[in-house]
Amino acid sequence: MKYLVILLPLLVMTGGYHYAQAETLFLEPRITLEQEYTDNILFTRNSEEKDFITTISPAFLIKQKSPRLNGNLMAEINSIFYQDFDELDSVDKRGSGDLNYRFSERFTLGASAGYLEDSRTDREVGETGLILTGDRKQIRGGLSGQYHITEITALSFSAGYTTEDIEAPDNEGNDSISAQLTLSRNISKWFANTTAIFNIGYTTYTSDYEDVRQVGYDELPDDVLIIVIDEQEGDPQASLLQSYYADSTSDVWSLTAGFSRDLTERFSFFMKAGTSCILSDESSRFSVTADQDTVIYDAQNDYDAGTTWGWLLFSGMSYLGEYDRISLDISRDVRAASGMNGTTERSAISVGYTRRITDKLSTDFSGSTYLNQRERETTSDIDELTYNAAAGATWLFLPTWRASLNWKYTRLEDRETDLSRERNVIWARVVKTFEL
Repeated sequence: MKYLVILLPLLVMTGGYHYAQAETLFLEPRITLEQEYTDNILFTRNSEEKDFITTISPAFLIKQKSPRLNGNLMAEINSIFYQDFDELDSVDKRGSGDLNYRFSERFTLGASAGYLEDSRTDREVGETGLILTGDRKQIRGGLSGQYHITEITALSFSAGYTTEDIEAPDNEGNDSISAQLTLSRNISKWFANTTAIFNIGYTTYTSDYEDVRQVGYDELPDDVLIIVIDEQEGDPQASLLQSYYADSTSDVWSLTAGFSRDLTERFSFFMKAGTSCILSDESSRFSVTADQDTVIYDAQNDYDAGTTWGWLLFSGMSYLGEYDRISLDISRDVRAASGMNGTTERSAISVGYTRRITDKLSTDFSGSTYLNQRERETTSDIDELTYNAAAGATWLFLPTWRASLNWKYTRLEDRETDLSRERNVIWARVVKTFEL
């Protein structure tokens, strides 16, 4: 409602007061109960541990809709309880909002924001193929807009900022600022039901990594151990404070061109391809301290990782039938590698199939493969291959009640170390919505 109060003068100034009369406000409280079983709770390679996880999630959704103004606001709390690993119990929080205002027939402007506190390190393995190293806090915000130059030509833009902290035995922070400019034009005059797309983008990623721990002399690297022992002539059993810091900056430019086409009323296809240019800098610092005032070893290295050229691809097809939905997406992109300190070149293939059996019962099947790769100077290279397979069923057994049963299998192969780990998860979920 706050946004409505702020924007009401705009409605009047633009001659749109009559639109406010037709606006609707939708409120939806809901609560979700989920029971999960996993055969590898910590997603480790050896000594897999099983556990049951119970999650209770109250949430509240607000939707504002009118011919000119559309907005959404969502807040959710996830109370997570582990049967055996109760030290992992947590209360996660998430919230998001977006607002779009139509100033005229040609110009639309939007804004979005989000906040996240998340303890599930596997939350995005189905979307990125990566496992995080610890609890995550994230704040994001963005602006977007579209201007129709003519009836068949439109110019769109978006800009966003994301900051993220990952807390574990070590700590990592990631920040990104991005901007995109897209020109689209309907070219049905030459190719039926086809829109041409041209896009240019820029993103800067900054990451920092910190690992501070108590160590003994015998735990130091050999080259450092020689220097420390020679200079200190100290007790090899003494405790030292070892600090390692690494940070990286990547400026990514992208240029793509392609098209989208509706082959039939139910079947559509799109493809964009282009190139990326990554300019990277990395630095690291390693120090050993005997006490708060005595630094006995300190070394810093700076690296100019130079310029890396790559190729980009975004393609997919979708079918929307009366009872069936099918999607296939293939992509290659440069993205932030949360939990990995830097960016990754990510190749992905995903497929999904949903079957509506009755008006109240549906099933879905999906699979995906992700390959994350990047050569780095200050930390180990990234070369991880992830497989996901999932199946589920959803039943709307009452107008405000729905239930689902799902299964998911994940296998992650670290090709840099030639190690792999896998996991099966089964969960049942019941969702109750309240009518207001």
